[in-house]
Amino acid sequence: ATAPSGALVGEDTVASLGLSLTTAADTTSPVGSYSVTGSASNGNYAVTVKGTDALAVTQRAVTLTVNAASRIYGDANPDFTAELTGGTYAPGDSFQSLGLTLSTTADQTTGVGEYDVTGTASNTNYNVTVLGEKKLTITKRSITVTVDAASRVYGDADPVFTAQQTGGMGFVNGETVASLGLSLSSTATATSPVGKYDVTGTASNTNYNVTVLGEKKLTITPKAITVTVDPATRAYGEANPAFTATVPSGALVGEDTVASLNLTLSSDATTTSPAGKYDVTGTANNANYTVTVEGTNVLTVEPKTITVTAENKSSRVG
Repeated sequence: ATAPSGALVGEDTVASLGLSLTTAADTTSPVGSYSVTGSASNGNYAVTVKGTDALAVTQRAVTLTVNAASRIYGDANPDFTAELTGGTYAPGDSFQSLGLTLSTTADQTTGVGEYDVTGTASNTNYNVTVLGEKKLTITKRSITVTVDAASRVYGDADPVFTAQQTGGMGFVNGETVASLGLSLSSTATATSPVGKYDVTGTASNTNYNVTVLGEKKLTITPKAITVTVDPATRAYGEANPAFTATVPSGALVGEDTVASLNLTLSSDATTTSPAGKYDVTGTANNANYTVTVEGTNVLTVEPKTITVTAENKSSRVG
């Protein structure tokens, strides 16, 4: 307390008054202004204490650091928590006394990444600083897709592969397989032989951790072609010639040739078969092709040319 200049006598000071000053405010009193009252023990003075709103209780400064939290894309935000990392609570108070509300701008549609957490306190007795930079981590959502079975003919390009969701956590936010940005492909090329091949894939949507099941989902089937046996002739009594065949231009794949078909061509005609026309049939030993052999009446057996010489004979007249 202070006294007006000249109010005290001689060497007296404020301390000489024997003041006893008190207020109704205690450690639990909230922020605000409080009056101070008092009395003096020095009988030489009639002391009046003016202490209206003389005590100001101000906010207590504390700092809270948000605890790191995580959730999966599409899920609701967790309940955030925080720890006192600066300042102290008033006697009897605790974290719960602050009335702290912690939140983030991230919602269920927010993509994978790190996000700030902010907070406010309803307890006006505290000046609360919330440290929550990048305290929420949103992680990828797991999805399993299975490639649909597909087939193509040897020599053709791969079809457009498709897939269905068969496992994982399921889609969110109205998303579907189409939302994944799947790129599905096979190691098979146009010249890959008949058989089964794996289909693999990647997803451009970074909000999902995608597992692609595509083992042996592409089947390459044989290509159907027709070979035409080239016309051939021989004489009656001779052995059949070595038959040859041709295929239409563009019918074979890549570097394949007629020889690649491993054709076996034959005819029922034997050396004793009479002159005439005969069919040639055949088979192929190449699993990449289903071969039809067209050989109707392509073998001509011609009459054998021979010369007959008459024998010299004589006879007598009469």
